[in-house]
Amino acid sequence: MASEPGRLRVGPADIVDIHQLMALYTHLLDNREFGHLGEVFADDAEADYSSGGVTRRLTGLDDIVTFLSDANASSAHHISNVFVYEQDGAVCARTKFFVPYTRPQHDPHRWYGGDYEDVLIRTSAGWRIRRRTVSGRWQFSADQPDTPPHRRTF
Repeated sequence: MASEPGRLRVGPADIVDIHQLMALYTHLLDNREFGHLGEVFADDAEADYSSGGVTRRLTGLDDIVTFLSDANASSAHHISNVFVYEQDGAVCARTKFFVPYTRPQHDPHRWYGGDYEDVLIRTSAGWRIRRRTVSGRWQFSADQPDTPPHRRTF
């Protein structure tokens, strides 16, 4: 995965900044501050939010903002296990996410989790996500005993 352990082109301050970037993304979504997503994504970012057989490939900051603004947002976004590494000369991050869908309009109420795989770029304004791939890995629906087969993960 990483080119050589201990040989990242980024330093400790960059890694802290990248952790902050991932946390900012979750807070912006939770607070529905979609107009600030330019502080997280590059203007020409690409994002693949495909999951459960639905294709959602987005190109450009405006497309990403529109999609996330209209999405059935979870109650809160959480991230963990942010791992920064280099691959093929690019700075990348792999992050675990888990989100509850417990608002009254959510049907079913559920917990959902998976991985973010990001390619990052350093800009004059700081680190930004250039490419994001979202991989849903699991879902737990306590109030829906007949979870559809494509959503069963255990």
